[in-house]
Amino acid sequence: MENNRITLESIERDPDYNFLNKFNTEHDILVFDQNDLPDSPFKDLENSCNYYDENSLCSKFSTYDNFSAMSINIQSLPAKFNQFNLLINSLNQKKLFPSVICLQEIWQLPNDQVFSINGYHSPLFKCRNNNIQGGGVAIYINQEFSFTELPEYSIFFDRILESKFVKVSISPKKHFIIGSIYRPATNHPTLSSSEQYNQFIDLFSNLISQLSDSNCPIILLGDLNLDLLKYSQIRQVTDYADLLFSHGFLQMIMKPTRLTTNSATLIDHVVTNNPEIVDSAILISDLSDHFPVLCFMKTLSKNLPHSEIKFRNFSTENTEKFKAQLRNLNWEFLQTIQNTQEAYNHFSDTFFMLFDLFFPLKSKKINKNFDSINPWFTRGLIVSRSRKNFLHKNMLKNPSEQNILAYKQYRNVYNNTVRISKKNYFEQELLRNQSDSRKTWQTIRKAINLSKKKDSLISKIFVNGNFITDSKSIADEFNKFFLNVAPTISNDILPAEHPPPLSPKF
Repeated sequence: MENNRITLESIERDPDYNFLNKFNTEHDILVFDQNDLPDSPFKDLENSCNYYDENSLCSKFSTYDNFSAMSINIQSLPAKFNQFNLLINSLNQKKLFPSVICLQEIWQLPNDQVFSINGYHSPLFKCRNNNIQGGGVAIYINQEFSFTELPEYSIFFDRILESKFVKVSISPKKHFIIGSIYRPATNHPTLSSSEQYNQFIDLFSNLISQLSDSNCPIILLGDLNLDLLKYSQIRQVTDYADLLFSHGFLQMIMKPTRLTTNSATLIDHVVTNNPEIVDSAILISDLSDHFPVLCFMKTLSKNLPHSEIKFRNFSTENTEKFKAQLRNLNWEFLQTIQNTQEAYNHFSDTFFMLFDLFFPLKSKKINKNFDSINPWFTRGLIVSRSRKNFLHKNMLKNPSEQNILAYKQYRNVYNNTVRISKKNYFEQELLRNQSDSRKTWQTIRKAINLSKKKDSLISKIFVNGNFITDSKSIADEFNKFFLNVAPTISNDILPAEHPPPLSPKF
């Protein structure tokens, strides 16, 4: 620790910043190996929990071929979405694909489609009622997995216990129950802090009891605002942790997840009753003042195929050669063919044969260092993002005034450059497609990250006193309505008794 400031390096070295050591000390057994504790709930758990930057995290865990979960207190998803989306895309590009992502403090979301992420189902979320700011939870599920929502477990009481639960299918015979949980630390408008906690622990105790009876592996992820490093010092923390132990749940995050210049707290938890989850990680990130936390099921390494992208080279040279070849061909023979389908087939075969000849489909391996995370994210921005992350990590390790200033100045310039790059990219796309309305709308939807819903928004209509729910019948009724709307309106208009007066001439 330098200048009375807590640093990342001091936390990593100091055994007091490890929950297992606090737990062991409380039981009057001064050892640092939980396997030496015959009655420890952590006995035989081969859990390692360390800090990683983005590159080291992906290097270690990208070969894990099974379920993983991430949790982030994001502190306003609308404000942080671009940065959050960039982080997930960057992890995916480096072959780390979180199966489930749980968020807390999402605040108010106007539309789930605006916050969709490539490769994930639309987020499942719950916000506070009456547009009350703060709080709220969400879950993103990788599209590889099917899921069902679990409203019976999704307790949501504003500023007491806010949660969202799903059951994720890993295989036809294997499922996980996943919960995103948030216990606010802010004061309740009508309850004292002790009353607020008592209501929380009552609700949480009943929830844990019900989950234990589900006979299904469970992972709870979230910000509980209970510092597990204070296990032996604060009664509320002791009661909470002992409640989990009594139902067979273990905490997988062992080190502080929120770091300031003068405090380090373990308030972001990953709790599970599944012994297969044996690795956890804390990601050093400046997404919010809480570090993202992750857990993994450790399995054999997988032989990952090289990620490739397909492309055609539409260079000016290739385009001119293609156009010249089309001009040099004699197309008059098409006029001698009487069958129009046969004539089209001849034209199509010739055209696409030349197209593939001059614009052959090629593939290349994705270079994670240079290929864009987003189309507007240039190679220079990729390098700048790595530099920003390095300065952030360096500031946490040595929070001197110089390092803090260097990080903040670089971060501000970087964020401004990202905004300008994105703005310029979409301006150019709109200008390039200004004569194509379809592509213009595609660009607009892409700019605001609005995915196109394939599902019909109309599930039933009311016709002649009856509800119709069959999709074909709904379509038939709409066709009938729009086909007859003009004559129906015309017939409903009564004829005027007197013709309208002529307009005066000037």
